[in-house]
Amino acid sequence: MKVGLLGTDFASDNRGCGALGYSAIEIMKKISEERCEKLEVYAVVFRAKPEPQIQNVKISCIEIKPKKVSYWMTCRKVFQQCDFVIDFTGGDSFADIYGFKRFMLASLLKEIAISSKAKFIMAPQTIGPFHGGFAKSWAKRIVRKCDVCFVRDSLSESYVKKEFKVTPYVTTDVAFALPYTPFEKQEREKIHVGINVSGLLWKENTGLKTQKNLTLDYRLYIVTLLEKLLKLGIYDISLIPHVFTKTGVQIENDLRACEELKEIYPEISISSDFDTPMQAKTIIARLDVFIGARMHATIASYSTGVATIPVAYSRKFLGLFGDFGYEYIIDMAKDDTQSAVEQTIAWIEGYKALEDYIKKNKGKVTEKQQIFYNVIKEL
Repeated sequence: MKVGLLGTDFASDNRGCGALGYSAIEIMKKISEERCEKLEVYAVVFRAKPEPQIQNVKISCIEIKPKKVSYWMTCRKVFQQCDFVIDFTGGDSFADIYGFKRFMLASLLKEIAISSKAKFIMAPQTIGPFHGGFAKSWAKRIVRKCDVCFVRDSLSESYVKKEFKVTPYVTTDVAFALPYTPFEKQEREKIHVGINVSGLLWKENTGLKTQKNLTLDYRLYIVTLLEKLLKLGIYDISLIPHVFTKTGVQIENDLRACEELKEIYPEISISSDFDTPMQAKTIIARLDVFIGARMHATIASYSTGVATIPVAYSRKFLGLFGDFGYEYIIDMAKDDTQSAVEQTIAWIEGYKALEDYIKKNKGKVTEKQQIFYNVIKEL
C-alpha cells in the first residue's frame, strides 16, 4: 500500500505538524498490518532530513521547494504511484487566515493530487474560514473534487455543508492517537502548571488575520496570569514552547517568548529539552494543569488526562473541544483580558473538576477516532 502524505511534517519546528505526521503513519501502519500489506509512505515536507524511522514502514520525504519546477514534477510523479494521497493541510491551514500564499501553495499540491490516479482524501482538519472570494471559490472546487472529505469538528461540518454543499465525515484530530511515555504521578508539594506561550500571538503583526478581531490582549493576559500565580506561591510553573527552533529567529518562535518571560520572572522554568512531538507530549503528561494557545499542545494535554485550558484565537479550538462538550476554554474573540485571567485562575484552582470531565468523556474521543479509522480501512 503506497500512501502520499500532505500537510504534515516530522522534523518541523512546529511539533503540531509533526504530531499529525507520526499519528497518521501509526494509523496507516495498523491498517496495513491488519491487511498483511507492506506500507510505503511518501511525505511532502518542509524539512526532509532526518527522515523518521518507524518500524516496518518505508518512508520517503520530498522537501518542499516551490520555486523549483523539478519539485512540482516530482510530486506529480509520486502521486501517480500512490494508492491514496491523504492531506492534512497542517490541521488548520485550509483557510486564508494565515495569508493567501500559504493557502495557494497547499492548494496547488491538492490540485496535482486530484489530477493523479490516487484517491485524494481530505484528512480530519478544520476547514475555513475563507474571507476572500477567490480563496473560497478555489477551496469549494477542491472539496467537491476530493474522493473523501473529513473534518475534525462540527463547526467545520456546518461550514462545508453550507458553503460547499458537501457532507463530510465528522471525526476528530488524529493527534489524539500520538504515542507517548506514560507517567505515574506522585504527591508533590506544589501544583505543576504548564503554560504554552504562542510566539504567533506574542508578537504583533505576524500576518494572522484573526489577531485583528481579538478582544483579549494576549501579552497582558500571560503576564498578569503569571504574576498572580507566582504571588499565590503554591504553583510550580513551566513554560512549554511547541513551535520553536533553538537557533535562529523565526517569527512564530514560542521559545523566544518564553525566554523574554524568564528574564522578567526567573523563578519560572522553561521545558524545551525535546525534539519530537512524542517527547513534547510526554513532558506535558507530567503536569497537573496545562494552558495553551497551540492547538496540538492542548490536544497532547487533553489526551493524556491533564486538566487543559485552551486559549482559543480561532474557531478551531471551540469546534474540536466543543464536540466533547468541553467548556473550559478561554475565547480570545469574546473574553476581555481581566475576566479571562480570573476565569483561568478559577479553573486552575478547581483543576480536579477538569481532570474528572476529561476522564469521564474519554470514550467520546475514541468513538470519533474510530470513524476515520473505519472509513480509511474500508477504502
